[in-house]
Amino acid sequence: MQLEEELMAGHILTEIEAAARIDSMRSKVEKYVDLSFTTISAAGDHAAKPHYHSEGEAAYIGHRQSLTGPDSWVREGMVLTIEPGYYLEGKWGVRIENCYEVVKATVPSGADFLGFKSLTLVPIQATLIDKAMLTQNEVAWLNAYHDRVLSTIGEYLQKAGRTKEVEWLRKQCAHI
Repeated sequence: MQLEEELMAGHILTEIEAAARIDSMRSKVEKYVDLSFTTISAAGDHAAKPHYHSEGEAAYIGHRQSLTGPDSWVREGMVLTIEPGYYLEGKWGVRIENCYEVVKATVPSGADFLGFKSLTLVPIQATLIDKAMLTQNEVAWLNAYHDRVLSTIGEYLQKAGRTKEVEWLRKQCAHI
């Protein structure tokens, strides 16, 4: 929130400075141990390749295991990332990367299916969305996701007495 306010006020940071600020903020969070991976910070024409190499569409988060190869199966209890993105090299890029738990899904036929439960509860920045390009189902999904973010994270912030952050979260989670 603080970094966003500074940037909106015209303060300019390099990608490296932004990553360092984000890392510093994260290090002050209770129970912080270390970064799980290097902070990805890319803007402008670099945003098309934030990793500076191609990425797959999902990554399994596990100890000494991999979700690649012909014998790989998604199983209940796994945690993985889903990382949709679009990059126009030399122009811009956008990517939403969330962690999901693989869970049993209930389907009308009663068959055994798996689904995903989002573990990442961070608002998706609606100012970057052209609502006219979304279907009604996509708008409903986004609004329901933001409702979950607001109720879960908002309650945590409320209990911690973080009223300024709660107000910011309400604005970020407003229905589109």
